[in-house]
Formats: sequence, C-alpha cells, structure tokens
Amino acid sequence: MENVPSDSWKWFCGKNSSDLALFDDFNWDKAHVLGNSCLVDAYIGSIHFLFLIIFLSTLWFYGFICKATKSSSTEIFKFPAHVIIWLCMIGLLILYACAIGEGILSDRLSYNKFTSYTQVHLYIPFVVGFIVSLISTLFFHLVESWRGFLILWILACYNGLVITGEAVKLASLIYIDIGSTSVVRFDLSLFFLVLHGIIFISMLYIIGSQVSK
Repeated sequence: MENVPSDSWKWFCGKNSSDLALFDDFNWDKAHVLGNSCLVDAYIGSIHFLFLIIFLSTLWFYGFICKATKSSSTEIFKFPAHVIIWLCMIGLLILYACAIGEGILSDRLSYNKFTSYTQVHLYIPFVVGFIVSLISTLFFHLVESWRGFLILWILACYNGLVITGEAVKLASLIYIDIGSTSVVRFDLSLFFLVLHGIIFISMLYIIGSQVSK
C-alpha cells in the first residue's frame, strides 16, 4: 500500500484522530492495520459501497432482461431456508440502525462540541451497510420471483466479504484493548458476524441444493 498523506484521511477519521499518524510511513503490520480503527472501518465501508453498486446494477440489468423477454413471474418460489434468511436480514437492518446510533453517540461524546470535525468513520460505513442490507433484502425477494438462483452468488460473495471485514474489526477491537462484551461496538460486530455468517452459509446451501437437482 502506497503511503497516503494523513491529511487526505481527516474528513473520514476526524481532524484530531490519533489514527491519522498511522497513515504516515504506513506498514503492513498489526500496529498500522489492526491498531488503525479508521482504516478498518474504511475497509468495511468499501465492501458495502462496492456491493451497493453491484446490487443496483444487477437489479437494473436483470429486471430489464425479464421485462424485455416477459419472463418474470408473479408467483414467488421460496428457496430452502427462506424464513431463516428473512429473519437474519430483518435482524441486520435492526443491527445497522443500532450501529448508526452508537456511532453518532460515540462521535459526539468524543468531541463534545458540535462545531468540531467529526469522526464519520464511526457511522458512515453503517449507513451504507443499512442501505445495502435493505437493497439486498429486495434483491433476495426478486431473485425468488425470477427463480434465478445462480445470481445468489452475489449475495454469497457480499456476505462472505462482510464476514472478513467484521473478523478484522473484532481483531482490531481486541488489539486496541476494547474487545469485551461490555463494549457495545464489540457486541455489534459479533452479531454482524453471526448474522452475515448464517446468510452466507444459507446462500451456499441454496445454490448447492438447486444445482444438484
């Protein structure tokens, strides 16, 4: 990773963030990666943003194809683990809403004055995550309508990458000595890891069961 001046990260990390110093003379070691919560949040946020574009592009393209070929169906085909996936997706929406609130509250408590620069990395990734979770829920519903199980690979890849992001997040929280169940941020990451993990496994199960038919 080429060194990026810390000034270019101020809008995301916060003007007074201690993480800014870690971007100067950056190295791929624990201190500069796991010790940099801003960088970890940027990684997770980039995953959400990337798949926001992919989901919207796929919905537009596949919807256009279905409309052109008139192959859409009003009957919804329920995949295996349908109920479990829906419960997890609803749970994720609730979790992301809680994470946004926790991030904003942590940001305000850290700075005290509303005129100061804020640490948007504490809540922006969760805002994008909430939007993507909402769209992925619609995506799964439409995939069941289209019966196009192969494009569930997109959902599987998304949840798989988010799992890696949350695993790094947990490792980062442990590294900076706030890896405890008494810390709300740590608990939220644990729940994200579990719910995204269940959806990921369910997607692989659905794809495998449909291919084997």
